[in-house]
Amino acid sequence: MQQWNAYQTWKRQRNPRRAELERKYGYDAKHAMHLVRLMRMGVEVLETAELHVRRDDADELVAIRSGALSFDELLEHADGIRATLERAERASVLPLSSTPPSSTPPSSTRLLLELAAERGQPDVEAAPERGFVGSVHVGHHVEAAGGV
Repeated sequence: MQQWNAYQTWKRQRNPRRAELERKYGYDAKHAMHLVRLMRMGVEVLETAELHVRRDDADELVAIRSGALSFDELLEHADGIRATLERAERASVLPLSSTPPSSTPPSSTRLLLELAAERGQPDVEAAPERGFVGSVHVGHHVEAAGGV
């Protein structure tokens, strides 16, 4: 019952624009855009050992946020990326971590900052006070195009 009450409170207090996206498309399209973006970034990191923050696929991501995919199409698309992600993980030359997935080693923050500095992306910063290993602030981020 406590979870139900928390959910009802969240529904009453949530961002109305996000609620409208969910009502209009049947799912949270902004969340879907981030799902696809993060999964693609995971594949890229595993395949190239590079972090590409500025996205060549920004137009496609904006289209996803604008409801270009039905929910079933989104699930199919994400499943395809998941399969690619799993293959990339098996083939990756990046070192395996012995740290359980539930914890984040401090070295991950250093790695994120080093990769960003190496790529000339000074707009990546650690934000542990916000609960993030790293927080990415990008001038040409997808949300710059009228994000919710």
